Amino acid sequence: YDWDIVDDRMAFSEGVVDLIGESFPDTSNIRRWWPNCVHPEDLPAFQEQIKQTWKKQGERYQAMFRMRHRNGHWIHVSNRALIIYGSDGRAVRMVGSLTDISAQVKAESALRQINDSLEEQVVQRNTELTERIKALHESERFIRTTLDAIGSAVLVVDENEQVIFQNSAWQDLRVRQATLPSPPLDEASGVY
Repeated sequence: YDWDIVDDRMAFSEGVVDLIGESFPDTSNIRRWWPNCVHPEDLPAFQEQIKQTWKKQGERYQAMFRMRHRNGHWIHVSNRALIIYGSDGRAVRMVGSLTDISAQVKAESALRQINDSLEEQVVQRNTELTERIKALHESERFIRTTLDAIGSAVLVVDENEQVIFQNSAWQDLRVRQATLPSPPLDEASGVY
């Protein structure tokens, strides 16, 4: 598009015409045309961004917003333009392009939904794991308490013969054995 800001007229390329679905829109008063085409929720930011760009005499303008298609549905567009200023510092012309980015916006939205779903699943799995760990700790405490209450000595070793549990009856037995005198060793049989 080519917007003559001074005369408030805009010329459209066929690409823009195809994008918005109009044959050639009435652009005799483009300042009224934009508000009718830009989504009402996006319009204030759209207008403010153009105003600020002109005020700062920025050479480039870029924005994304929703625009009404002739058939009534909204499309997401990327607007990129170069701005030309007059000798008095006012914007006199804006030459740019509108690109339909609806598919990109839809894909980004789908990715956000997938990401949100995955985050919810991670939270759920972490909660389940925490509950399982608590249940295992509770089971271990119960088993230790039960084994400690048994009158018989219990010693549990792992595959490397490292002691991983001994109940109080086993510990008492070891203490009693340590206090008894050692019987003489029968060296021939290797038995006490």
